[in-house]
Amino acid sequence: MRRRLLFFPLISISLLFSTFSRAQQWSGIIAPARATDWSTVGIPGGIPSGLWTQCGSTIAAYGSSGSPASPSTINNAITSCGSSQYVLLGSGDFYLNGGITLKSHVVLRGQGANSTRIHFSAVGGCNGWDAAICMAGGNTYASGSSCGGACSEADWTGGLAQRSTQITLSSVANITPNLTPIVLDQCETGFSGTTGTDTCTGSAADNSNVFVCDTASTCITQTANTGLYRTNRAQEEVVVATAISGSGPYTVTITPAIRNPNWSSGQGPRAWWPTSTITTTGVENLLIDQSTVGQRSVTAMSCNACWVAGVASTTANYYHIQNYVTVHDVVRDSYFYWSYSSSQQSYGIGGDVSADLLIENNIMQGVTDPIAFDAGCAGCVAAYNFSVNQYFSPSLAYLFPMIQFHSAGTHMILSEGNIGGQILLDDIHGTHDLDTFFRNYMNGYEPNNGSQTNKNTSPFGLSAFSRYMNLIGNVSGTSSYHTTYQCVPASSSTTSCSSGQFLDIYDLGWASNTLGQSQGSNNDTRTAPTLFRWGNYDTVNNDVQWNSAEVPTTDPYYPNAVPSSHTLPPSFYSGITIPIAGCGTGLSFWKNPTSGICPPYPTIGPDVTGGNIGICTSGTYVNSRALSSAQCNGGSFTATTNGGYGHASPAMVCYLNTMSGTPDGTGSMRTFNAAACYANDPLSSDPPPAAPTGLAAQVSP
Repeated sequence: MRRRLLFFPLISISLLFSTFSRAQQWSGIIAPARATDWSTVGIPGGIPSGLWTQCGSTIAAYGSSGSPASPSTINNAITSCGSSQYVLLGSGDFYLNGGITLKSHVVLRGQGANSTRIHFSAVGGCNGWDAAICMAGGNTYASGSSCGGACSEADWTGGLAQRSTQITLSSVANITPNLTPIVLDQCETGFSGTTGTDTCTGSAADNSNVFVCDTASTCITQTANTGLYRTNRAQEEVVVATAISGSGPYTVTITPAIRNPNWSSGQGPRAWWPTSTITTTGVENLLIDQSTVGQRSVTAMSCNACWVAGVASTTANYYHIQNYVTVHDVVRDSYFYWSYSSSQQSYGIGGDVSADLLIENNIMQGVTDPIAFDAGCAGCVAAYNFSVNQYFSPSLAYLFPMIQFHSAGTHMILSEGNIGGQILLDDIHGTHDLDTFFRNYMNGYEPNNGSQTNKNTSPFGLSAFSRYMNLIGNVSGTSSYHTTYQCVPASSSTTSCSSGQFLDIYDLGWASNTLGQSQGSNNDTRTAPTLFRWGNYDTVNNDVQWNSAEVPTTDPYYPNAVPSSHTLPPSFYSGITIPIAGCGTGLSFWKNPTSGICPPYPTIGPDVTGGNIGICTSGTYVNSRALSSAQCNGGSFTATTNGGYGHASPAMVCYLNTMSGTPDGTGSMRTFNAAACYANDPLSSDPPPAAPTGLAAQVSP
């Protein structure tokens, strides 16, 4: 699929955008301090490569399964390309004994994931994070108390307030305006820091407010995830400089504006950044098979505006796609599959220490943790993804989440329009604050995970120290399974819920040690009262809840007024819909060109009627989500479930109808071609707008 979306050069878009210069789509619903501007997510103007030219001749398939060949033919072609070009791989099977490395302004493109297939018997190093395909700038792997020479760093002494667009740094060496991702961090709650050092002193202390913590026995059930952030500095967010002035200290104008509300000079705020950054590069329309080797299909590190689109990936032994120290990256229109092996871990897409990452319109089959926010992904968006069979092993009867918040510092993330089993904010590696969940469809049940009773089956699991969350317009539950609306601990030491834990729609504030984790933490009695719920449907009440008692109007730190109406916008991040022939309006990927199906927009929520997501009530795929009786393999079918408030998203239509995927997600990997599932944006024939003239980027001293 050749997606041709309008593209503004990065230098111009950073000058044109002004965070919060316009009303947000969530205005009047969410209090401003509890949300951010998600309209800047993804690559400004869209993925640009549809307008690029081919570099060199098409590379024919080579190598064999018994004799894999060097990737040098492909890597040399990439190296020789000029700016805004793509290397095109032919149809067939490539067998490679090493990894592929991309560079800025060059794309690796196949003929479609059903046609161009790359099988890796070995992968590349990619700055210490192995990958079949590497998109990486300088090494930014921050571990321990400092960067260890892997990056540049400075004191951050001014501009700490939420929505500040200027900050003060003691050094700006190696910062390239409009390019370099700058990671801002500070000591965690209870710790203090001083200028000139990354060291944090003190101990974790719950302030009953936004609580950032990764300390065992206090707030986590396992260990700190310090491989992704510096010791006791889990609070991170990423910005980009648009202008630099001064001679030290330096005034740095940034985008996006500061998102978190709790930055403090007493907690030793600092900044660090890579020595080099890769930009405007991507992987498109091919299949990656590295099931016998390696940990990642694609690593994006120190990236600005990098993307994965139209890709199929099978059986990665860790993450299929991992983003680390990135800004404006995109993973979309792709398909991820995992074939169980007891020796492998299974993560789909990772958002780690990133800003404005867009994870959109992807299919995940058999992946244990399809989308994982593992550290510091502020202002990121996961939208319109579909997951089925969140699977770990035949022996573990446990529902793993479709979307998992897995480490401390995951703030201001938006999950919208996703369809799957569960959203879980765990306390395994730390705390979470100020995230939003809008128009998601979570049924809290996967039939392949055995006898799941009391095994993590709440559609929304907000574990201990998940505070100031916003749940709006969601649809959740399975009517034949869930029996309780919510389960909330009465105290920090309560060990069980009398109404039956995990048979509830909302599991709020429980420490994961109730599931038998190896280390303990306390329950959190602040999770439930700081939660904002509005316009959510659940199968226990069998109705939409517009309940003012579920709005934290009197919270001492981040109160939210009761919204004045029941009207919800279609989206909290995408304000642009386009006309689609025969379908009304929708997003660019909305129409399925194979079947002609075009879901209503929005697909999920209290204002949606006649939803087509049904369930197989008997047969091979009993209790699985389906769209027709034919998909139930001889079983009966209920055409509308969950009040009719949910229609299948384009990704769900693609999986069940075009790819003929099994409703329960079992079976082999399906044939996938993004062009057969998602129509191109009709704006694609228009040329990109001319860049503004008379602009000058300031080079850092």
